[in-house]
Amino acid sequence: MSLTKKTKDKKVNFEFNKEYIRVVTSKIANNDAQFITNSFNEMHPADAADIIEHLSEGDRESLIKLNNFNIDPEVFVELNESIQSEIITYLSSESIVSILKGLESDDAISILENVPEEDKNAILSSLPPKDRFALLESLSYPEDTAARLMQREFTAIPSN
Repeated sequence: MSLTKKTKDKKVNFEFNKEYIRVVTSKIANNDAQFITNSFNEMHPADAADIIEHLSEGDRESLIKLNNFNIDPEVFVELNESIQSEIITYLSSESIVSILKGLESDDAISILENVPEEDKNAILSSLPPKDRFALLESLSYPEDTAARLMQREFTAIPSN
């Protein structure tokens, strides 16, 4: 995987290798949330997710718990489902609500399904009514059905 970054008037390709993961790991250890946030903002969400997935479990936990670090909802969606489940255990309810607000209903429901039952109601009650209704409607359908998985938002345009 590579990242193309524009430096002055030149495009430079950066390859995410073990050395880059070591840099990110050291920035986490030094509580440098600013560096990590800036780096992730310059990347495609899938690339940022790939970096998070390559961190050790302890480093992922430290990253999520860094002050002033908020995981971007688009990055969170790109994470492997097992990593999402792991990260959810480190997030506060407010952080989960923030992530859900930034997503479309189909992505939000797949994340909400990984939240422990005892936390779901608190999270749902913290969402705006429109979002809460869409998610509650999705949750009313059986797991792994099209009705539960489909996106609720749509746009209708008259044919004339």
